[in-house]
Amino acid sequence: MLKSAKSKISHHNPLRLAYHKGKAMLAAFLYRFPAEKMTVIGVTGTNGKTTTCHMITDVLREAGHKVGMLTTAGFRIADRTFPNLHKMTTMNPFLMQKMLKEMVDRGCTHAVVEVTSHAMDQSR
Repeated sequence: MLKSAKSKISHHNPLRLAYHKGKAMLAAFLYRFPAEKMTVIGVTGTNGKTTTCHMITDVLREAGHKVGMLTTAGFRIADRTFPNLHKMTTMNPFLMQKMLKEMVDRGCTHAVVEVTSHAMDQSR
């Protein structure tokens, strides 16, 4: 049985991980490390990530915090909400950093982010 070349590439390949880590660091640098300017809460798991993000966001807002949220279903930046047209749980690092920076610029003190374990492996 022949295996394709693609099946031989491991998702834990050190070069692949270094590439993704480098992209993530470049994106954070370009947007001036917005995650360091607020509390970021990441939610991961098999089921219920979006619902959990909404619940955490609602609790924080009720406590008087200005909150941003990034989920598969949609985004919130302060009081502005809009759909996630990408339908990706964790978007590319440049878009992620851009949205985190916008949250900081709009006065958010907290960000609630839906993430996958695969994205965490890739430092996204």
